[in-house]
Amino acid sequence: MSDADADRPLRLFVSYSHRDEADRERFGVHLAALEAERYYEVWHDRKLGAGQDWAKEIDRHLAEADVVVLLVSADLINSRYVWGIELEQALRQEAAGKTRIVSVILKPCRWQRPFSPLAKRQALPPKLDRVRSVSEHPGGKEKAFDEVMEGLERLCEDVRAQRRHAGSAATASLPAEAAGRLSAADRVRLWVGRHRAVWTAAAGAGALAMAAAVVHGQLGQVAAEGRHLLRIGEYVDAEARFARARWWPGLDDHGAEVARLGRMLPRLGDERVRREFDRALGTLDRAAPGSAFVKYLQGVARFDDWRLAGDAQAGVLFAQMQALYREAALADPALAEAHAGLALAASVECRLDDALAAIEEAERAAGSPPPARYAVQRAEVLGRFDDPAKRAEAMQVFETRGHDPRARLLQAMLAWQSGQWALGRDKVADALAGIDRSAEAGAWLLHAPGGPWLVGDADAKRCLLRYAGAVAGRVGDAAAETHTWAAVARDCPRITEDAREYLCAHLPEQGAAQARDELRCPQPQPRAVCATPRAGTETRPAGTPRT
Repeated sequence: MSDADADRPLRLFVSYSHRDEADRERFGVHLAALEAERYYEVWHDRKLGAGQDWAKEIDRHLAEADVVVLLVSADLINSRYVWGIELEQALRQEAAGKTRIVSVILKPCRWQRPFSPLAKRQALPPKLDRVRSVSEHPGGKEKAFDEVMEGLERLCEDVRAQRRHAGSAATASLPAEAAGRLSAADRVRLWVGRHRAVWTAAAGAGALAMAAAVVHGQLGQVAAEGRHLLRIGEYVDAEARFARARWWPGLDDHGAEVARLGRMLPRLGDERVRREFDRALGTLDRAAPGSAFVKYLQGVARFDDWRLAGDAQAGVLFAQMQALYREAALADPALAEAHAGLALAASVECRLDDALAAIEEAERAAGSPPPARYAVQRAEVLGRFDDPAKRAEAMQVFETRGHDPRARLLQAMLAWQSGQWALGRDKVADALAGIDRSAEAGAWLLHAPGGPWLVGDADAKRCLLRYAGAVAGRVGDAAAETHTWAAVARDCPRITEDAREYLCAHLPEQGAAQARDELRCPQPQPRAVCATPRAGTETRPAGTPRT
C-alpha cells in the first residue's frame, strides 16, 4: 500500500438515534475541522438524497466504513435498527479487520452492562473516568466534544500507522483481542466459518450438538422477536429477523411471508400490488389455515374494499372487516394490530368508548414501550369526543409525539376547534417541517365526516398542510402568516373535496367566516366530533368513504 493510500481520509459512519439529533448536529460541527484536514470523510443518514433507497444506502456506507462511531444513549440502545442491524454488521466488519468501532457516550445509560458488546471498549471522551457521559462533562458539552475530537484524531493516526506498517495489506489489522469483543455465539460462528474443515474433522457429535443447541436457541429468540414485531405492525424489522431465523428449518413459521405482505398494506390502492397481495394471501391461508395473522391481513383487505365500495356493499364489507379483526384478536390476544383495527372500526361508527378500550388493549398487547402510533390513534379518538376535557387530554398526548407530522396536524385541528389559531398555525408549521425531514412513506388515515380518508403520497400531505396553514392565516394575525392563500393555490392548484371537507369540519362556528368562504365549505357545516347518540338509536358506519 502506498503512503498516499495509507494517508487517505478514513470513511467514518455515524450511527445514532434520531432522538439525539441535536447532539449529532453538534458532534458534526466539531467533526468538520477533522474533515477539513482530511482525517475523515463523514456519512450519516441525514445525507440521504431524495428518492434514494435508505436501507441500501445505509448498508453500503456501513460496509465501506473504516470507522463506525456510535453516539450512545438509552435511545440508541433501545433502537431496534441500530442495535439489531447496524451494530451487528459493524461487529462483523471489526472481527474481519475492516472497521474500528468507537463509542461516544452522549448521556447516562447502561452501556457497560455485562451483556453489552460495548462494555469492554474504551469509550470517548478519552477522560471518561472523570464523568459518565458528554452531558455530564464538567466543562460542558462543547469541551466534551472537543476531547472526543482529540480521541478521533489519535485513532486516525493509529489506523494510518497500521496501514503503512501492513505494507501490501488492503486494510489495517485490529488488535488480537477484537474477536473477544463479540458475544460467545458470534465468536463460535466466526471461528467455524474460518476453520470449517478443521471443525468438521475434529468436532465430536457431542460438541456439534452443543453448538447446534446454542445456535438454535439464539435463532429461536430471533424468530420470537420477529413474531412480536409482526404483532405490532413493524414489518420491515420483522422481515430482517426472519431473514436470519430461516437459517434453521422450522423457525420461520411463515413469518417472512407475513412480513412481506404487511409491507404491502400501504400500497393496496395500486391494482398490481393488490393482485399480488390477494394471490400471496390465498397461498398463505392454505399453508397456515386459522392463522391470526392471516385473519388480520384479510381484515385489512376488507377495509380497503370498504373504502372504495358503493353504498350497497359498504355495510356488508364493514361487518366482514370487523368480524375478521375479532377472529384475529381471539386467535392471538397479543396481536396488537388486530385490536387497533377494532378501534378504528369503532371510531368510524362513533362508538368512541369502545374505540378507546380497543386501542388501550392494543397498547397493553404491544408491551412496553408500545408503538407511538397507538398513542396517536388514542389521542385522535379522544379528540372526536364532544367533550373539552377529553380533547384537552388528546392535546397533551399529541404534545409528547415530538415531530410526528400526522400528530402535529391532528393537534392543529384540535387547536382550531377551540379558536387557538396561533397554536394551530405553529403546529401546522411543525408538521410541514416534519414532512420535509421525514423519510416516512406510509399513508395517513384521517377521519373526515364522510368516512376515513387515506392521504397517500408526500405531495398530497404537503398540500393538505399548506392549505391548513393558509386557513389559519385567514383568521389569525396577517403579519404572522406563513402561507398566503394565493401562493398555496399556485403550488397546489386543486384542493380535493376530501381535503375541503376535512378542513371545514374542524373550523369553529364562530370567528372563521373568511376561512370558510375561501374553502367554499358546504352548508350546513360538517363537524369533526361525534355527537352523543340518543337512547335507543343505533350508530352506523359513515357514508361511503373516499380515497
